Amino acid sequence: MSFNIRYGTANDGENHWKNRKEMVFDVLRNHHPDVVGLQEALGFQIDLIRKTIGGYGQIGVAREDGANDGEYSAIIYRLDRFDVDESGTFWFSDTPEVPGSSHWGNACVRICSWARFIEKKSGRAFYVFNLHLDHVSQPSREKSAVLLTQRLLGRKHADPFIVTGDFNTGENNPVILYLKGKTAISKSTGGQFKNPVPMVDTFRILHPDAKDVGTFNGFKGNRKGGKIDYIFTMPGAKVLKANILYDNVKGRYPSDHYPVWATLRFAAGNTYYVDYGKGNDRNRGTSPDRPWKTLAAVNTHDFVPGDKILFRAGTNYVGLFKPKGSGAQGSPIIVDMYGQGPKPRIDGKGIQDTILLENIEYWQFNNLEVTNLGPTRADWRTGVRISANNCGTLKHIHLKNLYVHDINGSNRKSREGCGIFFECKGNTPSRFDDLLIENCHLVRTDRNGICGRSSFTNRSRNWFPSLNVVIRGNLLEDIGGDCIKPWGCDGCLVEHNVVRGGRQRAEDYAAGIWPWSCDNTIIQFNEVSGMKGTKDGQGFDSDYNCRNSIFQYNYSHDNDGGFMLICTPATSRRNLGCKGTVIRYNISQNDGARIFHIGGPVEDTKIYNNVFYVPRERDIFAVFCTSWGGWAQNTHFYNNIFYVDGKVRYEFGQSTKSVFEHNVFYGNHENPPHDRFAMVEDPMLVNPGSGGRGLDSLVGYKLKNGSPCIGAGTFIEDSGSHDFWGTKLPQGKKPDIGASAYRRP
Repeated sequence: MSFNIRYGTANDGENHWKNRKEMVFDVLRNHHPDVVGLQEALGFQIDLIRKTIGGYGQIGVAREDGANDGEYSAIIYRLDRFDVDESGTFWFSDTPEVPGSSHWGNACVRICSWARFIEKKSGRAFYVFNLHLDHVSQPSREKSAVLLTQRLLGRKHADPFIVTGDFNTGENNPVILYLKGKTAISKSTGGQFKNPVPMVDTFRILHPDAKDVGTFNGFKGNRKGGKIDYIFTMPGAKVLKANILYDNVKGRYPSDHYPVWATLRFAAGNTYYVDYGKGNDRNRGTSPDRPWKTLAAVNTHDFVPGDKILFRAGTNYVGLFKPKGSGAQGSPIIVDMYGQGPKPRIDGKGIQDTILLENIEYWQFNNLEVTNLGPTRADWRTGVRISANNCGTLKHIHLKNLYVHDINGSNRKSREGCGIFFECKGNTPSRFDDLLIENCHLVRTDRNGICGRSSFTNRSRNWFPSLNVVIRGNLLEDIGGDCIKPWGCDGCLVEHNVVRGGRQRAEDYAAGIWPWSCDNTIIQFNEVSGMKGTKDGQGFDSDYNCRNSIFQYNYSHDNDGGFMLICTPATSRRNLGCKGTVIRYNISQNDGARIFHIGGPVEDTKIYNNVFYVPRERDIFAVFCTSWGGWAQNTHFYNNIFYVDGKVRYEFGQSTKSVFEHNVFYGNHENPPHDRFAMVEDPMLVNPGSGGRGLDSLVGYKLKNGSPCIGAGTFIEDSGSHDFWGTKLPQGKKPDIGASAYRRP
């Protein structure tokens, strides 16, 4: 149930709380909901409800101080049916964890309280998020909806969710359409937010054409008002009942909102428990008291949509984990842990793959430790292999919060091992759609960290790219060769990853983050450091058979090979080259050898509004062009700052149409390129060279007041909407030089 009970101190005359509280109690007594999302509830009202009705627990805090001051978006739940595994409250603001925070123009502080409930009888879990959006500000409602979906996407466990609340907006509002996945919400900085977790309105599932279904009644019994109270859930959930409750006593109503009610059934899967310590493979596995013991029991079972496989925390397993069966849209199969303690550990002990996911779809894997260390290195050894083999399109494979370490695969590029490897192969074109690798930690994986491979990248014959591939929020440390390498994708997103040490053991060429045979890749908000050696050895690489790759808002530092490789051999029927790369709003600090290595007939590259810092006693190339069956053409450098305390040189070879305009060449440049608008004076950065770990350490690359770079750049079409730090770019004014848009008074 979702129920706005109207705050109890409102001056409502005959509809004052004291005159209607018994009606509120009766609604709850008569319908006896399992879970209720309350809005506008004050602490004394919640206490009175729980005392009078009995048997309900409470989740949530008051909005003003995170304790008991102000209204709650509380969740009350039946104590006899549910345990609470985790819970919290966040504020709809730029600082969601700060009590009382409010930044988006809302008339009131707005919050969302949430909890993960576990049904005592079945052990099945689900999330409830309960909220109250602002009644005045549409921008606030839109930003709140985006934050809500981000929190839903980031929930620790991949259990079903329910969203209850007073949304203060009708069914055709962009907020509701966004939540249903029917439209996107525009970013203030440009671009759009698309809902990563589309949901359904439970009422409309059963009553798609119903009219006069307003839920705000103003204490008057009106049904023509706005439908602003909702219960949303995931697609695939079975909605058994859904109603608006018109309970009243002789025309008087318990609140100025009608409560809304739904009965749901989530996918009828089973939960299977695995516990090496006290399990037995002869058990059914469907109870934590009678779990399976080994991976063999798991591997022989055919799983169905809605099933869960839960490994007990702190347990260890040896061998191959190769599950069978597929989930369905809205009803994936979930692998996770239960109990308290370290992640369950699966150790391959030197087999080819520790986890093999072959030709299965709609699976989610969470909170596992994976290792595969053999007595000697082996070709193609992996921690996790995701394989699409002669199967067409596989959908929805999500890996979250995995700890993958000590994979001693081959460090030869032609037989490379990998921490997490996704491959598309066979004679039938095969690919992934909705592959997510998020918040994983990879350490000492040889040869590679997170990488793909596909047999379907020939542009003239069998181009069949994977779609909706997202590699986000991962930490990679001490990687043997390449660190993150999407392969054969269209629209891949690589963001918020951190690499600390790559090409640590490989003797051939390797770089930090780079796409191969990909179109429209966005690589942003990543940090790469510690790439070893100069056989490439760059932090980033825009490689061949790729079009329209964007590298933005990244931080590269202390990489032996430099910041950026852009390369392609001569084009052919299999390779369309490297075209249309955009490199903008990045910061390179203390990178070695060559800031840019541009190899081969690269075309139409734009490099603008970046900052490159070269420390003392370092003598490197700023730009180094080489041939690889041809030379680069149409390479444009605009609005960049080359801040050199050491020494740099430039080598363009036979490349053509290299254009430099409005760049800063400060320090010792041996042979700077021609730039008719060049600036050589101090750009007045706050503290260049002061960056440490993390993007938050880079404030030293902002412009000081009075910097000659302010307003000195040239306009670039489609240049993005904000700078490295999220500051909106000035409209109608010349842009600044560098990665910072100076905040003008």
